[in-house]
Amino acid sequence: MEVEAKARYMRIPPRKARLVAATVVGMPVKDALVVLGFTPKAAAQEIGKVVKSAAANATNNFSQDEDALVVKRIVVNEGPTLKRGRARARGMYFSIFKRTCHITAVVEALEQAPRRPARARAAAAAPAQPKAAPKPKADSKTPETTEAEAKAGEVTEVAEEQVAEEAEAEATTVTPEAVEETPAVADAPAEAAVDAAADEPAEADAPKPETNAAAADESAATEGPETQNEEKP
Repeated sequence: MEVEAKARYMRIPPRKARLVAATVVGMPVKDALVVLGFTPKAAAQEIGKVVKSAAANATNNFSQDEDALVVKRIVVNEGPTLKRGRARARGMYFSIFKRTCHITAVVEALEQAPRRPARARAAAAAPAQPKAAPKPKADSKTPETTEAEAKAGEVTEVAEEQVAEEAEAEATTVTPEAVEETPAVADAPAEAAVDAAADEPAEADAPKPETNAAAADESAATEGPETQNEEKP
């Protein structure tokens, strides 16, 4: 329900009053009174009185909630003009027009929330930012991390097994030089025994020096005449 209040024959030019009235249209009554109280204009005080009177009419005469009242509109109409003048140079007359206006403020109780200032509306219209997901704790592990750790553990185990097998293979394998030297070392006693056995008969068969000299004399005696006869012609 709309409730209005009027102020007639206000000694304010209607153009100046309309500039102030446009700043509070659509605002809650309490906010409008605060804004008008801090507006450095002469018309702000008169318009504030009219708005306050309209809110009082709605509260007292129609039992409306004061907190739900909103300034629906403010109408500023031109009133009668007071004509004044003064004398100027060369006998001329200078006209002075003192303009007046009629101010009508209309308030209404709204069930929905009253219009908020532009800054509050922009903040409400801004999309709400999604909350960041909570970081997982150090102890809790996701399935992906557990699978990756299991794979890494398997790889490390396989690598360790390969390293152990290579170390065992290196320990068991023997170089070719060692293979060639080992039979020679093993056969050395056998060759020494064979050489010793071969030398023993040769020493047994060797004639003594005395026996060899006697044999040489006998052979020279037997062969001597034959050789002398052969030399003669």
